[in-house]
Formats: sequence, C-alpha cells, structure tokens
Amino acid sequence: MRNSFVIIMLSVICLVSNKVVGQAVSEEKTAVSSSDSALRALYAEGKSLFLQEDYEKAAACFSELLALRPNLAAAYNDRGSCNRMLGRYEQALADYTEAIKYRPCAAYYCNRGSVRVKMEDYDAAISDYTLAHALDTNYYQALNNRGIVYLNTGSYRRAVEDFTACIRLKPDYYLLYNNRGIAYYKLKEFELSFADFNKTISLNGEYGNAYLHRGNIREMLDDDAGACEDWSRALALGVKQAEKCLENCKN
Repeated sequence: MRNSFVIIMLSVICLVSNKVVGQAVSEEKTAVSSSDSALRALYAEGKSLFLQEDYEKAAACFSELLALRPNLAAAYNDRGSCNRMLGRYEQALADYTEAIKYRPCAAYYCNRGSVRVKMEDYDAAISDYTLAHALDTNYYQALNNRGIVYLNTGSYRRAVEDFTACIRLKPDYYLLYNNRGIAYYKLKEFELSFADFNKTISLNGEYGNAYLHRGNIREMLDDDAGACEDWSRALALGVKQAEKCLENCKN
C-alpha cells in the first residue's frame, strides 16, 4: 500500500510538449509561403486530423506534404508525433531526428526524448532533454521529463533538483509538485513529500493521485482517519488504486 505511488506518465507531459510545438511551428511562417495555399491547407488538415486522434490519416497528410517540401521541420516533427502515438517508435525517432536536422529547437529534442523513453534508451533520453533545456532554459517540459526519467531510474536527488527547477519556472503547475512529492517520498523525506502533495491539492483539488499519495503518508504517520478520507476522495476522483487502500478502512 505504501508503494502505490503512481508517477505521472511521460505521455501526459508530451501532450503539453506537442502544444508548445504548435507555438514553435507558428514561428516558421516562411516555411510555407503565402503563395503555397495548397501546402498550407494540407498542413492544416494534418494538424486537424491529429487533434481528432486520427493519427494514421494525419501521418499520411504530413508525408504528402514532405514529398512536396522535403525540408519542412514542422512536418517531420508532427509526423513523428503521429508515429509515436501509433507505437511506431523507430519511425518516430527518425522523423524527430530529421526535424532537429532542419530546425534544432527545444520542443523537437523533447519529443525525441519521449520516444527514447518508450524505447527504454534512458541515457539518450536524458541527453535529449538536456539539449532541449540548453536551447531554451525556460522550457520546463524538458526538465520535468528528465526528472521523471531520473525518478524511474532511481536517481531521486537529481529528480528533486529538476522538479524544483521546473517549479521556479512554472510555480502554479500542480503536476510539478506532485512529481517532486514522489521523489521526496522515495528519499524518505516525508515531511517535504507531504507538503508537496498539499500544494498539489491546493492548486488542483480534482487531481486524485495527490490524495492517494497524501493518504499513504498519513497512513504511515498513524493518521488513519485522515488516510481513509484522502483515499475515499481519490477513489471518488477515479483513482482505482485507492480501492485496495480503503480495504484497511473497513477494519
């Protein structure tokens, strides 16, 4: 029960990264000139299909676009995101690498890092996230993702350092406190962990995993009533892991 902490999955952060990619792409206004209305329409169709989660058709749009404009970094990146969502990680890796070749930017390195995590190439993922951060020190997604890799590979202190740096950049983003709370828990720094889950809940009272985590700490501190209250709230918010914890509350 005390090991039931659920680390936020990288895919969630990568969705945030994809939004930032949209901002990066918007800066490439010269990539598809004003006279290329057909190319612009094809690109817009691909983006729309991606948002509709029709990744196969979206990838086909970006492939067609690349056949016409083979040096368009944004199209490689977005096709890479389609391939990533379809589980075609080798193809996604190749696409992100091409995007980086034509336009090295933090978002593209971060996306490639997410694929390398899927491929369990953690050292290469850390390298990509580090390069992303070097290119844009305000790009908190890279630090957060690197922190999660450190967390999942047992480098808990490094994870705390990355999440703390993220919080300085984005102090109102609740998931960063949740992630750091897990890292503190792994380091057995329970008071700091408890404080981070409190902060997570204060920023987003609908995030069920934070109640699960805080309940686990309360159970350790012999606050059974508080633990049961938190687990009940977690279950009400859809966290199925809380069911097992709540079995102890029946005694």
